[in-house]
Amino acid sequence: MNNVLCVGIGLLLFCGWSFLLPRSVSAQQSKEAPGRACANQDLVGSWNMEAMVIAPSERVDPGNAWFFEHQRFVFYENGRVKHLTSNKPLQAADLAALRAKPATATWSLDERGWLTIQKQDVPQSERALCTYSLVGDATSDPRTPRPGDVILTYTRGGKPAVQKLLRKTD
Repeated sequence: MNNVLCVGIGLLLFCGWSFLLPRSVSAQQSKEAPGRACANQDLVGSWNMEAMVIAPSERVDPGNAWFFEHQRFVFYENGRVKHLTSNKPLQAADLAALRAKPATATWSLDERGWLTIQKQDVPQSERALCTYSLVGDATSDPRTPRPGDVILTYTRGGKPAVQKLLRKTD
């Protein structure tokens, strides 16, 4: 878990800047903008979590799977989503089990880029600001944003609390 907590000031700074971006910025409007609000078509597919940054003020329960270092998200066009977490690297058998299980959670995205995930039998939905990365270097540290990556920023009190860097696998 320590390497996840120490992932990088670079990611935190990048996500902090993208969190403050006006939601109307698009790739065509500014090639210098680090990111834009995600659109539905951006999310559809399978994503590995490459890094997670947790604000120092956040309390982490090491037994809470939401904070596990290895995560896979699968977003479907029909508004369904699957989420697999593990404290060990995901193996082929884990991914096969994920493919076989039905998607029982749903997702939606508003025009400002706020992602809502509602899990079955869980009354509280998850909300995160979803930013589509427009900058980065594919040859740099894999735990820093690259073009096409997605950053999910979960907030508390209007400030970033946890940020997950997702990279498309398909």
